[in-house]
Amino acid sequence: MRNKINMKYYVFAFFFLLGSCVCGQDTAKTKIEIKHFIGAGAGFTTGYGLSYRLIYDKYGAQLNFGPMSSQNSFTTISSGLTLLYKLAELDESNIYVYWGNHLFYRNEVHFYLSNGLKYNEKSTKWNTGLGIDLELNKEKRLVFNIMFGFGAYDSFITKTLTGELGLHYRIN
Repeated sequence: MRNKINMKYYVFAFFFLLGSCVCGQDTAKTKIEIKHFIGAGAGFTTGYGLSYRLIYDKYGAQLNFGPMSSQNSFTTISSGLTLLYKLAELDESNIYVYWGNHLFYRNEVHFYLSNGLKYNEKSTKWNTGLGIDLELNKEKRLVFNIMFGFGAYDSFITKTLTGELGLHYRIN
C-alpha cells in the first residue's frame, strides 16, 4: 500500500514540474504565423501541376499534383512531396533547403493496326532531389520560387543537377 502512495506522489510531482516548465515559459514571444499558398509548380524532383504550400515558422511542405489523360492512349499522374527548412530570411526573399520527391506514373496503350491487338505499357518512376529554394517577393501575395540542386532520377538510375519552379498565391 505504501509503495502505491509513494508512486502517486512521484507521478504528481513529475506532472507538476512539467506543467511549471511549460507554463513558465516566456509568453512575450511573437505568435508563429502559418502561411498557406496555392499555385502551380513544375520540377523534375518536386513534381508538376497544381501546388499547395504550407510554411510554419522555419518548416514547410509543398504538394504538387498533375494528372493528364487522353481518351484511349495514355494516362500520366505526377505527384510530388517537398519538405522545406528555412536557412535565412532576407528583406525580399527567404532561402530554404529542400528535399523533393516526385512519383511519376504512366500507362500508355499501344495499338497494332494490322491485327487489332493492343497492350498497356505501365511505368512508375521516383525522382528525388536536394537543393536550395529561393523564395522571391516574400511579403507580397504572389510568391515566386526558384529551386536548384542535385537530383536522382528514374529510381536512382541517373544522378545529375535539377531545377524546379513555382508560382504561388498566399491565401492568408
